[in-house]
Amino acid sequence: MSRSALWVVLLALTAPVGVAACAASRSGPPPARKGSSVATEAVPVDASESTAASNVPSWTLVAFGDSWPYGAHCHGCRPFPVLYADGLAATTAHHIEFMNLTTNGGTSQSLLASIQSSPETRRAVASADIIVISTGMNDLEPAGKLYVDGHCGGVDQLDCLRDAANRWRISFDGMLTEINALRRGHSTAIRLVSNSNEFLSDAELIQVFGSSFGLGPGATITDMHHDILNDVAAGHGAICVDLRPVLNGASHQTPRDVNSQEAMQAVADALLASGHRELR
Repeated sequence: MSRSALWVVLLALTAPVGVAACAASRSGPPPARKGSSVATEAVPVDASESTAASNVPSWTLVAFGDSWPYGAHCHGCRPFPVLYADGLAATTAHHIEFMNLTTNGGTSQSLLASIQSSPETRRAVASADIIVISTGMNDLEPAGKLYVDGHCGGVDQLDCLRDAANRWRISFDGMLTEINALRRGHSTAIRLVSNSNEFLSDAELIQVFGSSFGLGPGATITDMHHDILNDVAAGHGAICVDLRPVLNGASHQTPRDVNSQEAMQAVADALLASGHRELR
């Protein structure tokens, strides 16, 4: 299920009897699964091709994630993994082989399973110099339903959401453990992208959870996602890219449409700013 579809289902389940849920699932044309102006599938170089081209060093970038990095909701814009590949090609002396393995849906658990068992995914990881992972929002199902029904548990009714957050730690730790094993000691720049606070601006989420949720539980959930990813990244020699100041301002409280081209570029710029020192 895509991120958008998840919240539409929750809204339908929690709407009063006789009131139809008016929010429709957002959709958009998917980005190219592989390739862009700077990203191509790896193919053998023909001997007749320019020797100059063959001397250009190459990095392979693999992007994983759910419908947001996939670009399902941004109405045909260029999503940030593609922009990041563009930026790397423009700012480094490397050719970028870009493999876009984001999907229109999925959870951190399903991505972990793919990294552990999918031959395509495992081959991509084994060949990757740079890996970007952006997922986790869909993991909040069915905790979101329990929360709006008042059955989340705990004094603050957030226990079910904390349980979902704890599963992030298991999933991301498993991903990075498997990635490092597949890379067999080769230098790899791994970037975990933490969520911004979409509860502040997304109309569907506001309709489901209420306008005050973003500055309260929504902020708590967003902080937990960042803190867990940051801890996991530190334990595996990776870097967590914090999107709260990038998309929600210095106070982490500014609403921002994460599906705009401007926001996608801001995320790509944050990834570029994280550098690639692991590959030197």
